[in-house]
Amino acid sequence: MFEADAFRIHQRAGEAFRAGLESVHYAAPAAGEVLIEVHYSGVNYKDALAGANAAPILRTSPLTGGIDLAGVVAESAAPGVAAGTEVLVNGAGLGETRDGGYAPYAVVPADIVVPVTPPLDLRGAMIIGTAGFTAALALERMQTNGQRPEHGPVAVTGACGGVGGFAVHLLSRLGYEAVASTRNPDAAQDYLKKLGAARVIGAVQMPAGALGAAQWGGAIDNLGGETAAALLATTKPWGNVVSIGLAQSAQLPATVMPCIVRGVSLLGVTSANCPMPWKRRIWTRLATDLLPQCLDDILADTITLNDLPAAFQQTLAGKTRGRLLVRCR
Repeated sequence: MFEADAFRIHQRAGEAFRAGLESVHYAAPAAGEVLIEVHYSGVNYKDALAGANAAPILRTSPLTGGIDLAGVVAESAAPGVAAGTEVLVNGAGLGETRDGGYAPYAVVPADIVVPVTPPLDLRGAMIIGTAGFTAALALERMQTNGQRPEHGPVAVTGACGGVGGFAVHLLSRLGYEAVASTRNPDAAQDYLKKLGAARVIGAVQMPAGALGAAQWGGAIDNLGGETAAALLATTKPWGNVVSIGLAQSAQLPATVMPCIVRGVSLLGVTSANCPMPWKRRIWTRLATDLLPQCLDDILADTITLNDLPAAFQQTLAGKTRGRLLVRCR
């Protein structure tokens, strides 16, 4: 039908890795699909892992990168989604098993798109992106499992990242005492308090034994490893620790003592294969009771497809605070 440049990633075992802009041919959408004019995507940690060849994210190769997108339906072959509709897609295999958002166009199944609901617009939806969606999903899982503001402070690790920043902000908006944990608390005080942090602290420390002093009502953890274990060991009875990321380690050097002595729950969250009914409900909340008031504060920069390689390196090095928005056209 036509061609356009997309950021393609070649990550196949036994072959040299490469990533960059390439011309891609776009065919008309088949039955049940839509062609989206992509306006924005974002840089998530998983995008950086894939685009810098730091982890085997791709399940098929080559692919267009980008695990989320927001744009306008240009052509529809699905009765439920009309041309001209503003939509977003996050997870659902984008950038892993199917072409993602780092392109001016994307052809996707209509059943994975979510309408962009005012007052959100396309730009705002992708400043939130997978990061904000994941933070909101973590908060909903905690609430469903009984987490309440009166239970005590909620620690958020990796608070300067996109997920962490949104977690701090959304917790604060719902009346929780959000305690932001980051490697350099002095430098991040003003930023994190603007997002809603009640306190900003350094790294969460592992207690000497299987259980430490119970200080957290709950936690949202982006790091894994010893940090996740420390949070479990220091969370109050019947609190929830949500595991989102593994920036520190995929290992969990913990015991089951917090679970069987204090009733602490370890909850998992993934945006990649979140069921569509859950996904639509979370995005509805992000346009209503969880509508972020911090988008301009959490936006670090707006970049183009040409800027992606440098952005990946900055993200993996922990040098990016907040969200990087990618303008795709």
